[in-house]
Amino acid sequence: MTENVTLSYIGPFDFTTLYGFLNEALHNTTDPLTSPYFQTDGQYLSITNDVCLEITGATHASWAIYDNQGIWNRIVTWKLPLVTLLFQFARPPFAFRWLANTNVFIMVHLVGNPIGTIASLLFTVQMCRMRVGTLREYIVKLRADLVMAKNPELARRIGQKQVALLKSFGLICISYGEWRVEAMEFSKRCLNRILKDPDSKQSQTALRHVEVTASLLAADRSTYILPIFIAQAAFVFSIGAAFWRTIGVEPQPQSWVNVEAYSIAMSAPFLAILPAVFFSAIIGVAQTETSVPRILNNFRDNLRLINGSWDENLEEISLANPRIGEGLVDGDGNSKKEPAKLSLSERIANGAIYAWRPDMLSRENIAQSWPLILVSSTSVLGSIFVAGWISFRVPPIGFDCRNKAQMALLGVWGVGFVLDFVLTCAMDKFGHLKTGKGYWYEIMFVKDTIMVLAAVTLVMVTQFGIFNRCDCYTLWGRAPLALPQIFEVKVALMDRIRLEWPLVTFGWIAAELVLCVLVWWWYRDAFGVYTQMDDGTSNIPVAVSSLWRRVFRKRRDSDGALAVHGVEPQGPGPEIPLLRLSGDAKSRSPSAQGDRMNTTGLMQTRPPSDEWGSAARAELNFGR
Repeated sequence: MTENVTLSYIGPFDFTTLYGFLNEALHNTTDPLTSPYFQTDGQYLSITNDVCLEITGATHASWAIYDNQGIWNRIVTWKLPLVTLLFQFARPPFAFRWLANTNVFIMVHLVGNPIGTIASLLFTVQMCRMRVGTLREYIVKLRADLVMAKNPELARRIGQKQVALLKSFGLICISYGEWRVEAMEFSKRCLNRILKDPDSKQSQTALRHVEVTASLLAADRSTYILPIFIAQAAFVFSIGAAFWRTIGVEPQPQSWVNVEAYSIAMSAPFLAILPAVFFSAIIGVAQTETSVPRILNNFRDNLRLINGSWDENLEEISLANPRIGEGLVDGDGNSKKEPAKLSLSERIANGAIYAWRPDMLSRENIAQSWPLILVSSTSVLGSIFVAGWISFRVPPIGFDCRNKAQMALLGVWGVGFVLDFVLTCAMDKFGHLKTGKGYWYEIMFVKDTIMVLAAVTLVMVTQFGIFNRCDCYTLWGRAPLALPQIFEVKVALMDRIRLEWPLVTFGWIAAELVLCVLVWWWYRDAFGVYTQMDDGTSNIPVAVSSLWRRVFRKRRDSDGALAVHGVEPQGPGPEIPLLRLSGDAKSRSPSAQGDRMNTTGLMQTRPPSDEWGSAARAELNFGR
């Protein structure tokens, strides 16, 4: 064997320089398979890890920064689409606060604890579905009572408008709930009076107030149905274009295929935010912090004006008005002042920030929350698995430095969720979970900020090249140095970047989107409440809603619910409108013809017609 290999310093770790050394060393060695300077794994031949360290003058911990242009290209290609999608996350419009800014908090909570964020969003939807389910059971019971009382025609007419009633009262209930007012018993009393005596002027007027209030709440709730479809389609397109760009370029200093694959792998864990962004867009948020209490307090005041004392317990639906000290007029025309507004911590304790629901982990709710946590954990673990698979399959095949970084990122998110659980237990123990007392929001803010800094640091140091060293391309000396210019390595990389890695990446994106659709179907009643517009119709684009009805939605017979109580349906019968609950937009709009305004800004009504098809006209003072 003849060897003429000089192990002298040739410069910092660089693929081009190392490949030149490899070719020269192979040229000067007659039998590289027996040389101590070379190593093979049966797939390719290259220099050993010790030789790499020797000629780059490196230690096991030293590394070389990537080419500046390559760093920027990979940030724009693989990280920017994720950041753009991240900012599509719906955020409630709380007033600006310097050290407790909710917009910043929501973003850091999403990145620092995606498990808790997705589970909290699902918990919000589940609470809405529970309210809708309670209302549905009550309406079905009322219908069954009417059938037993020999009034099946009225039961049928109620059944035909049951969905519209559920949407209206459901939206009112969840809006009250965010302001620490439980309106379920009030809603039941209201439904009982309206549905058992629908011909009375009081019932028609009250139902009109319910209808207008739900319309205003729906108009105020900002959902992002079409924008989120476009944003997610643009995200998928940008990832596809990035793969296409990488596939069509031969390995070169600005776009080594193995480095591109590692960049994809370090971006893949953040695919877990796809469901979070989707759910937040469907749930939506109020457009201003003061709009909901203003609408609901006007609703209460309008009910007070109904003759015959519509409800003696209207004070139970009084809520804090953000306009502190501003004079208002009560039902008797007396001047009064509203109580001070709820603090941020009190709002959060009642579910105002959908991305963080500390009550989800309380002793009262933990049993029903575990399935939601399992779903969110599956989303995160699946994204980590995709990242790990791509890194594992980059030559040399095996568990490498990037896999350790991905495990560390999973550890950061796991610790973030565990700390959430610990803080929630502490809040529950001190009785602050419902009252909102203490500085738990600030503590959570600091915790999430630390988690985000840890996660972003892991990604960015990888992006700049902390693993661009000998050990990380040789599996710590267990494999020969995998230079992307080596023919066998190059062929393997190009084959995988063209088929395997796009298939794995887009396959998981498709799985995430399927998860979103399945959750949407499972909670379709709740999402129907969130996505209604001010005319009662769905905010979902027509093409999507049409496909949804064809594929997923079950056709419900209006009399089918009666069978739950053992009451047989009385036949189809003609459809008779119930106060136009699901009528056209004009009949539901607060600006319909015939509306008029008084000087106090409260709703006035005209005497309704004796016919069921005519709804009482109403007006809200939009200046309040």
